[in-house]
Amino acid sequence: MEVKLNSRSLIDEVLNDDIFGDLFNTRSYVHQYCPAVDIDEAGDSFEVVVEVPGVTKEDLKVSIHQNILSVSGKRSASSNDGRRRIVSEISRGDFSRKFKLPSTVNVDAVTTEYANGILRIKLPKQEQSKVKEIPIH
Repeated sequence: MEVKLNSRSLIDEVLNDDIFGDLFNTRSYVHQYCPAVDIDEAGDSFEVVVEVPGVTKEDLKVSIHQNILSVSGKRSASSNDGRRRIVSEISRGDFSRKFKLPSTVNVDAVTTEYANGILRIKLPKQEQSKVKEIPIH
């Protein structure tokens, strides 16, 4: 998902969001949830780290099809217990992120780990893609 910032709307939001403003302002913002991602490369693997606070492990899905890594899930709305929500800034709903993998990834050796709202996906490289030093005689 590509994010584009509109400088005018950003300025308007900053100017209208002061601590002395109307606490019960009825303006509403629609946010589509899109988790933040870091991707790192080590010598023998890649690691994709996805921030998904408030998402349970059961609501996450990781798959690879035709060298496309897909991470999807759902961030559910919290219960209001009969209360009327006045301000809602926490994004909720379904999300999906897709990443084209290099051909060097060993798809059969991919592992995942989920703890404290962080999903880690380890993508080991194939043996033949690792750098092998050749001694000079």
